[in-house]
Amino acid sequence: MAANNTQEKKRVIGITIGPISRVLSWARSTMGIWSSSYFFSDLARRIIQPLATGESKRVFLKPTISEEMLDATMSRGPIGLFPDQYVFEAVETDTVASIRKHCNDVLKERSEKLAEVLGMPMDKVLVYLSSTIKLYIVEYSFDEDTTTMAIVDKMQDLFACAECRDIFPTEEEKGGNVLQRLFDSPTKDQMAYYDGVTDIKRFESTEETAYERYVAFVNADGDNFGKTLAQLPGGISGMGNFSREMRKLVMDFGGNVIYQGGDDISFYAPVVNDYKTQDIFGLIESIDKLFEEMVCAPLRKQYPNLKPSLSLSYGVAIAYAKYPMAETRQKAEKLLNDAKNKGGRNAIAYEVRKHSGHTLSGIFNKAEVALNESRIDLINKGIELIYFEHNDEFLHSVPYFVAKHKTMLSFILNANKGNDKEMKTMLGNYFFNNFNEEGHTKHDVFLGDIQKFILAKYKSSHDASQAISDVQSLLRYIILILRKNHDTKR
Repeated sequence: MAANNTQEKKRVIGITIGPISRVLSWARSTMGIWSSSYFFSDLARRIIQPLATGESKRVFLKPTISEEMLDATMSRGPIGLFPDQYVFEAVETDTVASIRKHCNDVLKERSEKLAEVLGMPMDKVLVYLSSTIKLYIVEYSFDEDTTTMAIVDKMQDLFACAECRDIFPTEEEKGGNVLQRLFDSPTKDQMAYYDGVTDIKRFESTEETAYERYVAFVNADGDNFGKTLAQLPGGISGMGNFSREMRKLVMDFGGNVIYQGGDDISFYAPVVNDYKTQDIFGLIESIDKLFEEMVCAPLRKQYPNLKPSLSLSYGVAIAYAKYPMAETRQKAEKLLNDAKNKGGRNAIAYEVRKHSGHTLSGIFNKAEVALNESRIDLINKGIELIYFEHNDEFLHSVPYFVAKHKTMLSFILNANKGNDKEMKTMLGNYFFNNFNEEGHTKHDVFLGDIQKFILAKYKSSHDASQAISDVQSLLRYIILILRKNHDTKR
């Protein structure tokens, strides 16, 4: 009699919720972006919570479901905690049809709530949401010994196939965009949609969210995650804890997470925190330190020979508060692509769009330690000069000096190429000879930070013109965003 080689199978079900990018693009204000993010996260929580709790509690393979994620009483709601894809081991009673019915029931309940707060007919709202929100459910059977990562990879392939069937709703084409009515200018009655949210005031207008009328949108994405995951049988531990702590960092800074799915992150924030001690780039540095502590360091300890190393790249778009927020968010997405493709990954690509329409921009690779540290030091000293020494007059004079003396500064760099000591000495002497009047000496540290940045950038790029241009952009960023008495009468 032939041996029975039939292996036990494990049924896995996946749910994907969207289309996030398209719906987020309808938001035209900071409040709208917060509201659209809330809508998706709240919808996901209501779908996932019954599946992740109770007697039939499912084992989730992606993402890790925590008690904090399922808590509906958080002051700013569930935004930033719930991604768009979920993979779990099916229980005996689970079928695609039963999960679809559960999702449709949640969508119907949300339609009733939307109809109530918007004062619209429930059937019209339900038709709109059913044709707009895509809830794809897929099922696949795996051998019992299939690794978690192999399962997740296969389910993501199935998600991609399902999402190719996306269509545009007819109601949207007719101009009946129900969600957009909720997002941008909610009335007092419409605020009832945001259950349990007690800290909504700061998101009611861009003026209240912005610092000195400027807002930063940040998109981040992991570098080398695919290559790393392929080498790890159990996936990357620590991502769940990192996601929760990162969200707290952003919220404590005064911002809010728009979307967070593992290493794919999107948030917006004021450009300087309420305490005037950290700017948006300082917040990114704090996120990187958290990522290193909770994800990278434990991974290196467990797998000392693992290559390549993990990192995060960022696109940072900063714009005047009255500039269309949807365009700023989309700019952050493009800048993230620049950080990965032009910055060599583990990079930051940024653009500041001034009220006048002029832009300042740059790309920094964080692996260039000296350059990155000099950039952070320069910004931090700028903050100190403005808020604690109250001296932005001196600050205003420095970029004009750099612009006026660009030819001579470039000559010093190029003439001493390969001789770092002589280059540093001549650059220091030149700054000293031009800033030697009474009152300048107390700014020696700031002037020294400018020189350090120029030298680090030149050593990295071997381009004197680029080094001078980059320090000018950075100084103008400090003046524009961080100065104490910004003109708010425009």
